[in-house]
Amino acid sequence: MFCSSCGTPVPEQMNFCPKCGQALKPVVSMVQRDEVDPALVWVFWALLGTLGVHRFYLGHIGWGVLYLLTGAFCGIGWFIDLFCISGWIRERNSPTYQP
Repeated sequence: MFCSSCGTPVPEQMNFCPKCGQALKPVVSMVQRDEVDPALVWVFWALLGTLGVHRFYLGHIGWGVLYLLTGAFCGIGWFIDLFCISGWIRERNSPTYQP
């Protein structure tokens, strides 16, 4: 954490900056982050994958529309997603995910 007044690095447990004495305010995230359910992603992929439902659920809206219009490129994209979904789920559920 850094002091917002002077920019000095400050340990997390401190309430005041040791250099300038400025009171430190806790950082509160304003972004609501929803995790995806891995089992639901796999069910969407298995049952509705050629319609792109799993892509919509993961937040890949553009790809979802493309899958919906092309039948997941006649099933080829659906098969390729089998090997990619685990990584997408890990990425989407990581604490550092930025939409």
